[in-house]
Amino acid sequence: MTLAMSAGLRASFEDAAEMTRKALFENGFGVLTEIDVMATLKAELDAAIDGLSRASSAQ
Repeated sequence: MTLAMSAGLRASFEDAAEMTRKALFENGFGVLTEIDVMATLKAELDAAIDGLSRASSAQ
């Protein structure tokens, strides 16, 4: 038996992140930290992942 759920969201990355923060706050939660993985890869390894960016994640 397989059970799966999915949801779609038509919003930019920035809008989706803000909606998520707001929903968390309204339910007594929050964001403790944020990590920019792309910036970390660039700074630490001078590396980039082709085809992966905030712009490509927006639907």
